Amino acid sequence: MFNPHLYFQEYSLFLKKQINSIYLVHTVDGFALSLISIFVPIYFLTLGYSISQILLFFIIKYLIVCLSSFFVGYISNSYGLKHTMLMRIPVIIAFLLMLYSLASYNIPLSIIAITGGFQTALYWIPLHSLFARNSQSSYMGSNVSKLFSFSKLASIIAPLIGGAIIIFFGFSALFIIVIILLLISMIPLFYTPEIKPHVNFRFKNGIKLFKKYPVFFIGVFVTNMGGITQSIFWPIFVYLSLSSTFSIGVVGTLLSIGTILFAVLIGNFSDRFNRKKIIKIGALFMMLTLILMMLASKEIHIYIFSILVGFFTVLIMIPFTSLTYTTAKKEGIDEFIIFREIPVAIGRTFILALGLLLTTKIEFIFLVSGLSYIL
Repeated sequence: MFNPHLYFQEYSLFLKKQINSIYLVHTVDGFALSLISIFVPIYFLTLGYSISQILLFFIIKYLIVCLSSFFVGYISNSYGLKHTMLMRIPVIIAFLLMLYSLASYNIPLSIIAITGGFQTALYWIPLHSLFARNSQSSYMGSNVSKLFSFSKLASIIAPLIGGAIIIFFGFSALFIIVIILLLISMIPLFYTPEIKPHVNFRFKNGIKLFKKYPVFFIGVFVTNMGGITQSIFWPIFVYLSLSSTFSIGVVGTLLSIGTILFAVLIGNFSDRFNRKKIIKIGALFMMLTLILMMLASKEIHIYIFSILVGFFTVLIMIPFTSLTYTTAKKEGIDEFIIFREIPVAIGRTFILALGLLLTTKIEFIFLVSGLSYIL
């Protein structure tokens, strides 16, 4: 005889196992990339590349993420979400090896950027899909906060470790360590069943989504402008101000601390309170912080703003990401996640393109990014 209570218990245990696997993969992956990601713009600067060349690199990379997301959707149809994530490993290793080889070989930055964009899509598109499928809507905020905080907790000293490795052993040792950790991060995927989605892209459906959720997609545009300001422009600004690789590591660690301190609390709040109100409060404080960042002149100011930005990012991103996954469940997870990449790419490339025009006045990026949160 069918017992619905027993079925619900078994289903809940299955989801818990799946979600724990995702947490573990993302935590190890986040730690590995936190060792190096904040230093990539600085690495380019030390090799003699101009700020304009660095920004063009990231523009190409993020455009490729958007374009290749549709291709990744079809790969997932054929091979499954977890196999798609595994396919990313050789691609990201090639990406890191090409980055490392820049010191010795004149590899076109566009080739490296294309590879970097493709590996990013191979990771994030299936990760979003798996997470949305295995998270119960009533606990979405709590689950998203764990996805954020577990990764950040593991990565809290990663930028400091990465900075120390660069100082004592050089970039080559850092690249090797990151590759090894990325291989380890995929191990949990072998212990959970495969999921094959049934993605059927129709651009007219994408247009309907944009018309149905205009405020949401404007939010995606704005938050990705802010994300690029933090991850690319802020490290460049700090390096040009302090001329210290280790200080970049401190900034990365403080961003993580600001995230962790608030993540679990906001996750629980977003399940019980109005998520849109929490996002609006976070947007107000983020706007003020980003505008003040352009005035940072002393090392202590830079460190304080780094903590605050991590703090207010959580206030926005956990309820906003919870809304993303909840909406995706209603509209068709895979199609929604992939069409979402369009405003993601537009937000990122817009602020990077603006940076090309303001390379000598890079601090004005913080003003533009901050004011965008009015939206």
